[in-house]
Amino acid sequence: MKLKSVLFLVAFAIGTTVNAQEVKIKKEIASVDGKEYVRVGDCGMFAKECYISNLEGEQLILIKPLDDPRTPGTYFQVTFIESGTKVEIKKTIKPFIKMLYENKIVTEEGKLNLQRVKSFSEKYGNQISIKK
Repeated sequence: MKLKSVLFLVAFAIGTTVNAQEVKIKKEIASVDGKEYVRVGDCGMFAKECYISNLEGEQLILIKPLDDPRTPGTYFQVTFIESGTKVEIKKTIKPFIKMLYENKIVTEEGKLNLQRVKSFSEKYGNQISIKK
């Protein structure tokens, strides 16, 4: 019985490290596991808005902080420019880029996958501002 428990834990640990993506942002380029993915504008905590663009600089996603008097700077409105789809999220930029990557929102050609944007909106598009 102990052997089964140990094997399960080892298998779980291996599976977890294999699926974990590392997001780094250097000189406005966000890379996932060492592969350049998108350009990120100045998305600092006090920025009024920022853009995520493809590697050629075409703006794909607009991010604006939303005001919550209880906890400022805690959620953001994300607009997928081509479709106009809006989603409210409680993520900072690196976890958000990881979400985009995992959901295959930006294609290898640097375009938005509109089918996946729709599914992303349905999956994560909770209306935080309505719940205030």
